[in-house]
Amino acid sequence: NKNMALAVGAIIGSFMSVVNVAVLLGMIFGIFAILGLSLFGGRFEHCNDESRNSFVDGYGHEDNCTGNFTFTYDFAPDQFDPFNTTEVNATIARVWVNEDTNFDSIDNSIRTLFVIAS
Repeated sequence: NKNMALAVGAIIGSFMSVVNVAVLLGMIFGIFAILGLSLFGGRFEHCNDESRNSFVDGYGHEDNCTGNFTFTYDFAPDQFDPFNTTEVNATIARVWVNEDTNFDSIDNSIRTLFVIAS
């Protein structure tokens, strides 16, 4: 088909333009990944107990993220009746954790920038 050949020819002809845009985008992501690494590297780590993340109280350090804490949440045993809830207490160990999206390495920085951009 003549129209199909024309469409395939246009796609093949535009391939180098798409590669140029991808290279430019990769360079921009690389620059901002390095910038994010130098500005935010290691700064998204925190204690999973929110009461221990305040720097004002002196808790915002890894040394103070020890022991257990009680987490209270509402549990709805019947998914069709969300207003019939039971309060549940769970004892959880305090752990020093990092966010999934962080700037601790170049590959994490690029992945974080991709999440932000999309």
